Amino acid sequence: MKKLLNGLTAVENVIMVAAFAIMVICTFTQVLNRNFFKLSMPWLDEASTYSMIFMALIGTEVG
Repeated sequence: MKKLLNGLTAVENVIMVAAFAIMVICTFTQVLNRNFFKLSMPWLDEASTYSMIFMALIGTEVG
């Protein structure tokens, strides 16, 4: 049982890192597009928001 819990914790940590990376990349790309390329991509903001919400949900489980 302890092995299973350790394995699930490792999977949750990988998901947290991936969600954080997606959030940072989307936010950085959105800032670049808005300030330098004058492009509007509203889905980047939504992807960043959903990624942050998903991190909060998984974070409560990890905590």
